[in-house]
Amino acid sequence: MSELLYFLFTLLGFSYFLFKKRYFDFYSIAFFSQQVYFLPLMIQLFVGSKNMIYPIYFQVYIVAILIVISIIIGALFLDAKGDIKRKRVILVGIEYHAFFSTLMALFAFIFCYIKIGDVLFFSEKEEILGAIDYMYVLWSTASLYGLAVSYYYNKKFLFFINLFLILLTVYIGFRSFAAIAFLTWLLMFFIKNDRKVSLLRDYLFFNFFIVVIGLMFFVYKGVYIAIKYKDYDMAWSNITDVNYLIQTVFYNSEPFAIQRILSDVMQYNFFIGMDNLKRIILTFLIFGDQTGIDTKTFNGYFQTHLYGSVGYGMGDNIWAHMYSSGGWLLLIIFIFIFSLSLFLSSSRIYKSDSSFTPLLVVLFCYWSFYLHRNDLFYQLGLEKRILMIFIFVSVVSCILYHIKRAYLKR
Repeated sequence: MSELLYFLFTLLGFSYFLFKKRYFDFYSIAFFSQQVYFLPLMIQLFVGSKNMIYPIYFQVYIVAILIVISIIIGALFLDAKGDIKRKRVILVGIEYHAFFSTLMALFAFIFCYIKIGDVLFFSEKEEILGAIDYMYVLWSTASLYGLAVSYYYNKKFLFFINLFLILLTVYIGFRSFAAIAFLTWLLMFFIKNDRKVSLLRDYLFFNFFIVVIGLMFFVYKGVYIAIKYKDYDMAWSNITDVNYLIQTVFYNSEPFAIQRILSDVMQYNFFIGMDNLKRIILTFLIFGDQTGIDTKTFNGYFQTHLYGSVGYGMGDNIWAHMYSSGGWLLLIIFIFIFSLSLFLSSSRIYKSDSSFTPLLVVLFCYWSFYLHRNDLFYQLGLEKRILMIFIFVSVVSCILYHIKRAYLKR
């Protein structure tokens, strides 16, 4: 019954977000992200639980239904509210943001390469993870904000520099920054057009392009090693192997590991209690992970108990984290907070010429898309990194603006 209900609500969601003439916003991203990360539920619905390597526990369908309902209802309320023309908000020195964020990203990349050398480009991901430090974080985060602000203000040269820096992170084996960069560009594209659209009617071929890009993110994980070692024959062989593609996308992809976590946490009633949420204060500190306070992620709790024999990190699941911390009550409250945050953020990005739009887009592309595969603390940490880049660039840009203004008055 829960499987059928999920299928029906999913159809309702697709009907609304593909056919309804509305602004493409964070609700749109959240719905399609939910479909990606809960893909195993739809696969099980069609092939049956007996044909799944790790069958999905029935309560996971209830969680998915609640998330989809909250997204659809939130989008309905937002669309019913209508357009509100907002005041023009211009931040002092905003014209320098693209330059300084790009400069930060470039210097961070150079310092990162100087420190670890060819390991960055010619080693596997596990070895790179052991070698990189805050310079890589600065490189990837600054280039994300730089890409957003340079595209928004039509600084094409700086945009392509940031795009190149982000593509380098894909080459060395990290897909997440490129995924967020793509979503940031996509949403910026619709914001700059500033009109309501029916995705299926107005952008049919564009949708096909988006699906192809999405599939590339799934497939690349299995071929990037071959590409790094210049074994293009193996890479091409994998890409053109239908069985490989089916296994990669539908059975061995990240969503299956993520939903296995939620399924097992709910099936085995794995609870850690509310005390772990006190660590949320660390996310508001600049170097919270260096304070000596316990910074164990949700993965640090469940993996040793549920997957002790697994020798690699399995990631996290925000919904499992909420359920394990406070049961159904906390889970439902967080689903409501999630939808409310999408409502507030989506209502601020259209009909608004604001210097904060690029920041808002990056922050909530992270929040609306990437939330499903993290725990609360790591997700907030990602948001904090973007905010820190923005604050630093804002301060430097403001200083330069006033220096230049004082000089011109002389």
